[in-house]
Amino acid sequence: MKHIGYVLKVYPRLSQTFVVNELRAHERTGLLLTIFSLREPKVEDRSVVEPPLGVEIVYLHGPDSELPAQLVQAARERGIEHLHAHFAKLATHVTRLAATELQLPYSFTAHARDIFEQSVDVTALAERIRDAAQVVTVSRFNVDYLQEHFGRTASLIYNGLNLEDFPFRSCATRASVILAVGRLIEKKGFIHLIEACGLLATAGLDFRCEIVGDGEQHGALAARIESLGLGERVRLLGSRSPNQVKLLMQAAAVLAVPCVVASDGDRDGLPTVLLEAMALGTPCVGTDVTGIPEALIDGVTGLGVAQGDAVSLAAACRRLIEEPELRVRLAGEARALIERRFSSEANTRRLRALWGAAPLRVLFRVYNQRGLGHWMRGLNIARELLTLEPGTEIWFFTRSAPPFPISDERIRYIVAPNPDDMDQLPTELMAFAPDVIVDDTMPPARLTHEGGRHVFVMRRCSAERQAQVLAHTSLAGMHALIVPHTPEEFGYALPELLAARTTFVGPIARRAETAVMAALRARLGIPSDGFCLVSTPGGGGFVEDSVRFVDIARRVHAQLSTKLPRFRHVLVMGPNSLLTTEPMDVNMIVLASEPEMASLIASADAVLSAGGYNSVSEIRLEQRPAFFLPGHRTHDDQLQRVQDMASRGLALVIDPADSERAAAIVAGACLAPEMLAAMRESYTHDVFELGNRRAAQIILACARC
Repeated sequence: MKHIGYVLKVYPRLSQTFVVNELRAHERTGLLLTIFSLREPKVEDRSVVEPPLGVEIVYLHGPDSELPAQLVQAARERGIEHLHAHFAKLATHVTRLAATELQLPYSFTAHARDIFEQSVDVTALAERIRDAAQVVTVSRFNVDYLQEHFGRTASLIYNGLNLEDFPFRSCATRASVILAVGRLIEKKGFIHLIEACGLLATAGLDFRCEIVGDGEQHGALAARIESLGLGERVRLLGSRSPNQVKLLMQAAAVLAVPCVVASDGDRDGLPTVLLEAMALGTPCVGTDVTGIPEALIDGVTGLGVAQGDAVSLAAACRRLIEEPELRVRLAGEARALIERRFSSEANTRRLRALWGAAPLRVLFRVYNQRGLGHWMRGLNIARELLTLEPGTEIWFFTRSAPPFPISDERIRYIVAPNPDDMDQLPTELMAFAPDVIVDDTMPPARLTHEGGRHVFVMRRCSAERQAQVLAHTSLAGMHALIVPHTPEEFGYALPELLAARTTFVGPIARRAETAVMAALRARLGIPSDGFCLVSTPGGGGFVEDSVRFVDIARRVHAQLSTKLPRFRHVLVMGPNSLLTTEPMDVNMIVLASEPEMASLIASADAVLSAGGYNSVSEIRLEQRPAFFLPGHRTHDDQLQRVQDMASRGLALVIDPADSERAAAIVAGACLAPEMLAAMRESYTHDVFELGNRRAAQIILACARC
């Protein structure tokens, strides 16, 4: 088990209960953990950790310049394998220097003041971001900021809550209390809450307001309360323990989070107190600062107002006090969002996965209605992922059940409850909380925003369809693009925005397996000293093309059946085919589908195919002479794919419009050993490198970058 060192400027700290929540969640999993605190905590802050954690806490001492050396020694003595810091200033500075000396990877979580304040040393922050194995931040707003200003796509991992510690209670009957919690500093915006309370008092509303916290603005806030004559209505309660705050929340009708961007640029990221209130069932009013709208969605999970707008803040608080039905609706939606997006169990698991201390979770989304392309590419990559990291947890989200059995029990699937809306993950997959979602060929209408990375497998399409894909808005949000072709085979220029995130990995296909080939030969009666032709129109089930293809295949069979000794013809209709056909004689076998198609192709002396992506890739991989009858596809450019093979002497491309002529060409080629030998010879010059492993490596790197 990996030993993780947590580096904090001060541990514990009353204003950083989210750190304690995170550490407790790690501890519950048995993670081997040591905390390094660069400062001794205040006596009153120690109450934040009740009951205490069962992990070692090491307090470093001395001037800042000596802290890296102390951390090096302490980490080395304990066998630390990864260092993680909270906040991008001193803690990360010390961590970076120590990790360099120890030759260990390090990561850090950036919050708000450590990246937004005007006093931030941008050069130093850029160095810390550059050298970190992983950069984590706590809101999508922060992710976008770091990407824009530092060119690094940080991992979004929200601060989480142990939901068992925050039981939901109905807010239908609550006293008319507005609660606010936080340090009494400018960015918390409490002066605007006091102004709003003045407006509510003038309007005659019966209420009281309680503000919990201490800080430098205590005197100014107290003076404003007095000048507005609010001494009987608004109270500054000072600091309270987490349990006391929880009790106050459970009694209040409203939690107000009136945050603003401070004059020095400081701002809140996503206040933990907001998440706690939403979990407990207390309706919330919040401003539009940084990550707050990611939790408090106006009119859905709370009421949102503009920062610094006391009038709107007063109106929103009044609505929640006077409208119990609104309170109940918003509170219910808020709790559902917290369970979905802010569970410490799910979010800290994602953090451990970044460090390699927990299995990665990968979701493949299969949109295929007809063919098997998405399924087969996904399975090929999934198998490679499991080879590289056997503990990887893999789900497929599909329009329909797979058309063949999935033999690896580590690969699971779930069928979409609404096949026409697969952009929204069902509850079971939201709980799975994938670290990476892989889409293939068809960009999703919208990306999920629960913290996972997005990877897009961009197969070559017809020119019109390719232009649509490249212009799709979802591609701009993808963290990585995988092209299962060489650049030459793909043939299209990429927009600059996408090119930097795109890797051409080469074809993704499944290799034949010797044992499977032997079993297929025995099951299908394929003689080792005869001639085997495998024919398949592909998995798509395009009726008109399939009818024409099967007609040609049967004509070919009629010409070869009596001319080739020990002839075997295996016709695979494809799992989505709507056609049925009977064997013509004892030399033909007709299969509805064949899950081991790669091994079947490898068992053939020649292949007759429509030219789908998987078929062509498997034919090239196994170096089989091939004859192609390309069909007409809206999205797939089959003709270009097979003409490319023909241009290199690997295959013949035949116009299927004239069935009799097409069949004569195929049969003639099968009866011409020198032609088949020439195709096989051409394969010695065919450069074909599988992209399976590279694709899997990109997904792993994307999940942990």
